[in-house]
Amino acid sequence: MAFWLCEAASSEEEQDWLTQGYIGCGSEGVPMNLNDYDNAADLTYYFEEVCGLEDREAQTLTASCWPFAYEMQPGDIVILENLEKSTLHVGTVTGQYQCDELRSARKAQRRNINWYDFTLERSQLPQELRSSLQEFQSRDLSRLSLEQEESFSHYLNSSWQQNHAASMVASAVTREQIVILQLKAKLAKDELKLSDVMTQLIEARGLNVAEVHEASAKNLTLISTTPARVLWQVRSAEQPVTIQVLDYLDGLIPFYESQHVMLISLSGFASELKSAVQAGKLSYQVVLWGPDEIAAMLLSQRERLSAPLREALALG
Repeated sequence: MAFWLCEAASSEEEQDWLTQGYIGCGSEGVPMNLNDYDNAADLTYYFEEVCGLEDREAQTLTASCWPFAYEMQPGDIVILENLEKSTLHVGTVTGQYQCDELRSARKAQRRNINWYDFTLERSQLPQELRSSLQEFQSRDLSRLSLEQEESFSHYLNSSWQQNHAASMVASAVTREQIVILQLKAKLAKDELKLSDVMTQLIEARGLNVAEVHEASAKNLTLISTTPARVLWQVRSAEQPVTIQVLDYLDGLIPFYESQHVMLISLSGFASELKSAVQAGKLSYQVVLWGPDEIAAMLLSQRERLSAPLREALALG
C-alpha cells in the first residue's frame, strides 16, 4: 500500500472529484489513453512528438500519468490537498485505471476513490509532516517517500483514535492497511523485527514460544511453539508466497514433528497456494496469515502487546 498526494487543477474539479468519488490526471488539450503505452519512455515520446510539448513539460506529465495508471493500486491511500493548502481529504483507491475517451482529457483518466467522511486540517499536522508536504509542487500526483508515509500513517491512525471513532468503525479495513504500512516501514528501517512482533502475538494467544531461528538473509523466520507449531514468515518480500513453499514444508515437518503449520506473509499468498490449503488434502494442517490477518490480530490483541510495540504502531 502506498500514499499518494494529489491536487486538482481548479476548485470546480476538486468538488467534482469529491462528489463523484474519483481523481483524474493529465492535461487539458492532451488526449491520451494510457493503456496504449508499454513504457514511460513511449508516453514521453508521444507528448513531445505528437502533442508538441517541450521536453521538461512532457517528462513532468509522464511523471504524474504513468504512476497514475501503472503504479497506483486498489487499497492505496490518496491525500487530496485543497487549492488553499488548508485542508486534506483522504480516501482509498477502489479500482484500476480507467479511460473514458468521450470525456475531456483530464476527466477521461480516472481512478475511483472512496473518500472518508472527515477532513484533516493542515495546520493541525505535526510540523515535520507539514514541512514534508511542502516539498510536493506537482499539480497532479506524487508518491510520498517511505519516511513520509510512515509519518502520515502514524498521524492518521492516532487522529482516528482520538477524533473519528465512527469513521474508524466504518473503515476498519483501511485502518488495518494503515497498521500494516507502519509495520512494514518499521521493519524496513530495522526498528522492529518481525519475529519479535509475531512472538508477542503468539504469546498473546496463550502459546509459549520454544524456538526462534532467523536466516542470514533476514527474510525467513521459523518459530516453534508448544504445543508444537511451525511458523514460516516472509519479512519483506514484494511478491505473494507461492505454492513452492509446500516443498520446503514437506522437508521441515518431520524435523519438527508437527502436524500444524502457520504461514505468515506481509505480501500475501498466491491463489494457487490458497487453493491447495483450502482443498485440505495436505498431510498437515495449514493456516495462512496475510496482511489483513496480521493487522486484525495486532488490533484485537493490542492490550496484551508490549507498550513499545503499541507505541511504534500507534495501536493506542
